[in-house]
Amino acid sequence: MTKEDSPENKMEYGSTVGSVTNLGFSTYDRILFENLTFSIRSGEVTAITGKSGSGKTVILKILAGAEIPEAGNVNIQSKKISYVPQELDDLKVDPGIIIRKLFKDARGLTELEGKIAKYEQQLARDSGVYEQIAGDYGETLNFFQELNGYHSEPEIKRVLAGLGVDEYSTGNITLDTKLNEVSSGQLRRIMIALALYSRPHLLVLDDPTSHLDVASVRWLSDYLKQTKSAVVIASNNREFINACATQTIGLTDIGRVFVFSGGYSEFEQKRDAVIESEKAVANSVSEKLEQLKDTDKMFRAKQAYKRSSNMAQVGRALETRIRKLEEQYEEMPGSQNVFRDENSRDLIFQKERRSGNDVVSIRRVVKKYGEYIAVDMRQCPPITISQGEKWLVWGPNGSGKSTLVRMIASKALGGDFMSDEGELSIGASVNMAYFAPDVIGISREGLLIEETTSVIGNLNKGRATAVLRFFGFSGAAAYNQDVRTLSSGEKKRLALAKIMLQNPNLIILDEPTGDYMPNKIKERLASALRGYDGTLILVSHDADFIGQLGINKEIDMHRGKVNIKK
Repeated sequence: MTKEDSPENKMEYGSTVGSVTNLGFSTYDRILFENLTFSIRSGEVTAITGKSGSGKTVILKILAGAEIPEAGNVNIQSKKISYVPQELDDLKVDPGIIIRKLFKDARGLTELEGKIAKYEQQLARDSGVYEQIAGDYGETLNFFQELNGYHSEPEIKRVLAGLGVDEYSTGNITLDTKLNEVSSGQLRRIMIALALYSRPHLLVLDDPTSHLDVASVRWLSDYLKQTKSAVVIASNNREFINACATQTIGLTDIGRVFVFSGGYSEFEQKRDAVIESEKAVANSVSEKLEQLKDTDKMFRAKQAYKRSSNMAQVGRALETRIRKLEEQYEEMPGSQNVFRDENSRDLIFQKERRSGNDVVSIRRVVKKYGEYIAVDMRQCPPITISQGEKWLVWGPNGSGKSTLVRMIASKALGGDFMSDEGELSIGASVNMAYFAPDVIGISREGLLIEETTSVIGNLNKGRATAVLRFFGFSGAAAYNQDVRTLSSGEKKRLALAKIMLQNPNLIILDEPTGDYMPNKIKERLASALRGYDGTLILVSHDADFIGQLGINKEIDMHRGKVNIKK
């Protein structure tokens, strides 16, 4: 037991857990943020919002000690930090550990149980040692009770149930389940539940709602409102931030940051009021500047400055005044566009060649994880997905959607993720591209242009650049930015860009949109898929996005069972 973990070292609501002062960080070509200052207090939730690639993840990594800032200071007054990144590869967790042990270890219960057992063994061997160990034994028992050790399993189950990864919600996850027996989406939810259960002084969550359904998002926001931990989240989920945040930080395209109390809506109102006020002040200076320039132009047209030394002096004074006003205007916050959109021409997904009429055939397919049946199509009529159709696979979390499309993708690519029963076949001349949040196929390093031309060849750099711009990357980024510097959301957009460049005739997309994707790019993606005349299989919870695609048919899955809607 350490001093950090002792019962006396309790958090009080509103107590300062950390502070950030004049924090700054930049990429190869621009400032992500500068002069960022805010306090982190227990019982309060700080939300960081901004476009994909704006620096949200960088701030969280700095707070968690995984990144070093270029400027400023971070003072975290506790070592009890729980951090759940977007990319779980960054976490060092034994994939063979069972959930029960993972959670108990995180709160220190396993160690305490060992100590209690050791004391009790000593007493069983020699009751005369009681006076010698009574103090430590009693302190350990009190601490175990303080950490709710006697009722740990019900509490673990409640947290897992809240995030939809308990036995009732999934049908297969129990406290004896190993981490390598769950899907990537379930693993992320388990890691969030673990971070909550560990009772950290500082809880840091990167895009925590990305794999959660509506009920789980609501549960998480309620939990965060009640926790004693200081919480910092990165998210663009407006409803979630409104529901739980007490402080919101907004990142911009020019490195400027806005920090206001309240949720997203309150933050947006305050930010926009500041921006409008600054623009009004800057516009008044701009108008004055234009008036002076018009006056100068008129005097010059009439050659007034040449008429006398007094007029020449007026001209010099006017020139000095114009230059100073120009300098003043350029330095004013209201003269800068806080958010920028780089123009992109409209593109659509294209296919290089036509596939056969029958693209995918599915008959009585069953997929199991151990004894758990993840997909059961034995009672479902045969399914044939035909050339040019757009299919939606939908259902609640854990219903087998991702498992089904992963089997289709594996079959098309000659992989080994196969069904345990039934038949799944791919038709003639099928050229497939597959996207899933955990299967994006991005290299660890290399320039963006190198990553994209790797699938089409160096002779097509112009098209690669156009597609990168379509997915929100600047022309400068294409030739200068390294893949290593991309955020998780940017990597997903880069993966979609590579799919567009491959010209496949079958596209399988598993949850291609999310809070990481700006609305403008999501609208472009929907338009590009709507115009696609190949075959599309989509898994998505995004009703807005689905409604724009012209879906032909649906596979409705519920706990592995399948219904077909035409």
